[in-house]
Amino acid sequence: TSGLDAFTAYSIVQTLKGLAEAGRTVVATLHQPSSEIFHMFDDLLIMADGRIMFSGPAPDSIDYFSDHGFACPEYTNPADFFFMNILNTQPVKDELDTGTGVVTVSEGEKKTV
Repeated sequence: TSGLDAFTAYSIVQTLKGLAEAGRTVVATLHQPSSEIFHMFDDLLIMADGRIMFSGPAPDSIDYFSDHGFACPEYTNPADFFFMNILNTQPVKDELDTGTGVVTVSEGEKKTV
């Protein structure tokens, strides 16, 4: 959906959602989805530096990150919040460990996710 206006991007995702509801498997990578598009996702996979940060039902991602110290403010697009506050902070580098769930949040501070 990169480069598309909001309505066209929404229309395409709505078509993909219809295919998924009809039994087709749809896998997509979306760049900066609107909140309307985000809330159409069934499942979500969030990765950083090639490692999985979250995998599961998309609505569960908000509570998951909130439970780990990253509460998405009300009326905020979860996709924007995840990108700006979790994925786009300090470099994750080797500090991200899917076994322990440690991710660098800011200089000298670590949060367990």
